[in-house]
Formats: sequence, C-alpha cells, structure tokens
Amino acid sequence: MLVFLLALRNRSIASALARYGFDGDELKLGWNLLSNLSRGRLDVVITASPKLVDDVDAFENEWFPIAIATLQHKHPEAHELLFRNITQTTGAGAVINVRTFLERLDRLTKPKSEGGLGREGKAAMDLLAKRGLTPDVIAPVKRTLEEVAQIEPALEPERDPEDDATAEREMWEWYLQWSAIARVAVKERRLLKAMGFLQTSTGAVIEPDLEEEEDEDEGGEGDEDGGEEEEKPETPAA
Repeated sequence: MLVFLLALRNRSIASALARYGFDGDELKLGWNLLSNLSRGRLDVVITASPKLVDDVDAFENEWFPIAIATLQHKHPEAHELLFRNITQTTGAGAVINVRTFLERLDRLTKPKSEGGLGREGKAAMDLLAKRGLTPDVIAPVKRTLEEVAQIEPALEPERDPEDDATAEREMWEWYLQWSAIARVAVKERRLLKAMGFLQTSTGAVIEPDLEEEEDEDEGGEGDEDGGEEEEKPETPAA
C-alpha cells in the first residue's frame, strides 16, 4: 500500500489515472486511510519521499543482520526485546521497522521496571557499539525518520479491534479500486514496477496482459526504458 501511494506521486502515473477521476483529493484520501490504520497500530503518519525511504531501508539492510548476529546468542534477552515481531523487509516497510527498532534501542539500558534490561541492556549496547552501531551512526537515520514520518500520539490508550478492522477494510477497498484502475491506465513497465505490480524475482507470477507486453518488449526495437530519464515524482494537482 505504501509503495503504491509513493508511486502515485509520479506525474506520468497520476496523469494516466486522471482520466478515471484520480486527483489530489483521492491521493490525500489514500494517505489518510493508511494513516488512520497506522495511528491505531503504530502511532505513525507516513509522509515519505522515495529517497528518504531508501535511506531508512539501507540502514535496516546493513544493521539489522549485524545486530541480530551480535545479540542472538550472547544477549538473547536484548535480541528478543529489539526484534520481537519485527521481520526485515525491503523498501517502504522498513520505515516502521527501523522506527520501532530505534525506540526499543533507546529503552534497552533502562531498568526492567521501565521496560529495559538494566545491566544486561548496557552490556548489549556496548557490544553493538563495538560492532559499529554507535550514536554517530544512529543519529542520521533518526533525523531521516523525522522527515519521513510525522509522529502523533494515539488518541486512546487502546483501540477497539472493530475500529482497526474498519480502518483496514476502508484502506484496502481504496487500494483495490485504484490499483485495478492503474493496471488498466498505466502501460509502461517501469511505472508498473514502481507501483509494485511487477516482481523481478525468479518465478514471480506476471498477469497475462503484462506478460504479453513483456513479450512485445523482448521482440521490439530495443528497450523502451533505455536512456530514458525517469520523471521526478510529483503530487498531482487537486
């Protein structure tokens, strides 16, 4: 969903969807639906640019494996605290993962009564610093996260599961509507890939209409992507 929303900032994609009624208000609605769901679960409203998301993703790709390898056996309690319910992702999902990881990292050295691990947490932090995960390394990604997301306090200590279900249903209804329209309106493979519709991994399933286009590309006069400069993403005008 987040990948799709970020891709809609691209002028070419937004223009292709405009003939079907897509405009700035629809884009804002998509962000609001995602924010509403996120607020109930992670208290985060995401307003990310692709470049910032890539920076956070790079931090996750480098430091999550190092932290896991460092703590998993020597400091299993710290490993459990930092990585509970976190699965390493690629791209936009890294924003939520890294934010959660850094919040837990800040808590690690606090007393157990405050949700930390006390001396055990301090020993784990010292070992991570020895591996290179120092405050100087963490500070830039924290600044990036401040740009990536606007953090808002939860309106209530706990959220009704029915509210979560409603928010999730509304978000997916919006996504399914516009992703289906986008598959019809957008023809360029690089733009379809930007929206998350084409997978590059071996054995990935490509929908029949896209598969036909792929065959035409392979037999055509060169790669239509070759030499083209991708347009800078922009939010469509309301």
